[in-house]
Amino acid sequence: MGDPEHQLHDYEPGIAPSGLFWTIPVAASTIEVNPGSGQARLTATDVAVEDYHDFFNAIGGGASTPARVSFDVRWAAAAIASGSATKRLDSSESS
Repeated sequence: MGDPEHQLHDYEPGIAPSGLFWTIPVAASTIEVNPGSGQARLTATDVAVEDYHDFFNAIGGGASTPARVSFDVRWAAAAIASGSATKRLDSSESS
């Protein structure tokens, strides 16, 4: 973990009474999954969260400021060279 004295923001939706943290519901339209290509994408714009300013303030239930975040996260399957062919790695293959 970095030095909290130098942390400027801690954007997150807070901690639910159940203890679930860093999790928010999203619309199905924000997720794209293509198992055939091994790619996935999650995009969101102007999601309402809180800025707790640093991690310890957040987990201690400290003061926060309303904030908004936007993101575009992309995942791609790893591949390895196997002889003259490239083989895609995925969790459904056995070694």
